[in-house]
Amino acid sequence: MIDERKKELYNLLRNLSFEVIHKDKSSFLRVREVYDALIKEIFNKTRFRKGEEGFEWTDVANRLWIIFDYMDMEYNAIKEGNFEKKGEAIILRNKSLDDVISKIDALNRFFKEDKNFNLRTRKKRLFEEFEELYKFAKKGKREEYDNLNRDCSEKVTEIFGEFRKGDEGFEWDLAKNMILGILLARINKNKNLLKHYEDSLKKQKKLLRTYLK
Repeated sequence: MIDERKKELYNLLRNLSFEVIHKDKSSFLRVREVYDALIKEIFNKTRFRKGEEGFEWTDVANRLWIIFDYMDMEYNAIKEGNFEKKGEAIILRNKSLDDVISKIDALNRFFKEDKNFNLRTRKKRLFEEFEELYKFAKKGKREEYDNLNRDCSEKVTEIFGEFRKGDEGFEWDLAKNMILGILLARINKNKNLLKHYEDSLKKQKKLLRTYLK
């Protein structure tokens, strides 16, 4: 179970790097809050000494946040018309990002995919995330939906690989698309379309539950 949680931690860390690349501080902080909570859940503490595994997970996240400082430096240099300082900030930002991405890739050594891993457990976890995704869609919370949807998409690919119509993976992906339909119908205030996707998802969830038995 710990390996699965660390894989989830790894995926959250990748999401954090995504928010840095897209220069979105507010989304970064929201994902970081979930990330820190999972750190505490796995290691039973939030402060670590150098050499401890937990230190490596928190250090990489902290280094990602520092990259925002280089972005601010670049922004201020542009306002001041200081192109030399701007160039310096860009170099620091890019170098730091490359270094952190390498560190993130190296963290996968802390979990190993067990070939005999309980597939049913992974599907159950995915189903639970779909439920959370639905809640965000129902409330029209686009940012929260986008963050979790990326994780769900990755997990569908990890579990089922490539698939086509008629495959189990297709049915899970179809359910995920129905949730997207609910989000868009909610945002556009289209009650008829919302009802259509709600009814379709209800039937699709019954099918997905048969895969959990």
